[in-house]
Amino acid sequence: MLLRAPAEAKGLRLSCSLGDNLPAGVIGDPFRLRQVLLNLLGNAVKFTATGSIELSLEQVGGDAKLARLRFRVRDTGIGMDVGTQARVFEKFTQGDSSTTRRYGGSGLGLNISQLLVRQMGGEIALHSMLGKGTEFSFELQFLLAAPLNNPAVTPAVSRQFHGHVLVVEDNVVNQRVIELMLRRAGLAVTVVDNGTDGIRRAVHEPWALILMDVQMPDIDGMEATRRIRRELAGRPLPVIALTANAMPEDRALCRAAGMDDFLTKPVHQTELYACLERWLPKPRNDA
Repeated sequence: MLLRAPAEAKGLRLSCSLGDNLPAGVIGDPFRLRQVLLNLLGNAVKFTATGSIELSLEQVGGDAKLARLRFRVRDTGIGMDVGTQARVFEKFTQGDSSTTRRYGGSGLGLNISQLLVRQMGGEIALHSMLGKGTEFSFELQFLLAAPLNNPAVTPAVSRQFHGHVLVVEDNVVNQRVIELMLRRAGLAVTVVDNGTDGIRRAVHEPWALILMDVQMPDIDGMEATRRIRRELAGRPLPVIALTANAMPEDRALCRAAGMDDFLTKPVHQTELYACLERWLPKPRNDA
């Protein structure tokens, strides 16, 4: 995650919370949405000296074709007085002189973020108290993505799997999305955000399967998999690559490192369940 390093440098806890009722997929504008969330999270890191920052997403309405989703970014930072709140979305707002000197203004990209959210049909709301932190939130309506018509995958979606899966992934949002899908499938899930912890947990605990991010800052997924294979000394354990690169040469490198299969990011539920079907044994009473 782009903001993980600056947050960790300040000792801040960065978390992501996903509601249990989220749809499997929606159709929207990922580029505008990403820019808004990066702006809001970036400001939260900037104006929070201690404590935590949370991104949350939940479904708050919808029907058979539409889903209304609420996005929230909360922090435990310096907060804003009433006067600053009244003008924070204005162009080139700088807040009072002390805030400008210490933090460099009252917020980068808030005017742009509001414009982008309005273009998507929403409005950013602000709740803040001086010294107590700030919350930005907005709701957007999305078309539900049509499910893939793949008969081979349908049985996997309808049945529950069994076992404990280790997810090694450094992106907070990807972690939570994958964890949610795995738990919906009946699996226990443990998430670590770096290759070092992934290696340690992989070789010392029993796992049904490992989902391994290929690109991580400390030890990448291919090197982590090579070390895991050496430590396991031939003991079978499926390791599935999580990668944005799906070219044949990329897959060949993953295979050479000891990975068994591939999931392309962003991971889709139908593809994940099909992968689970290939690698996780069915219970004896499962038809």
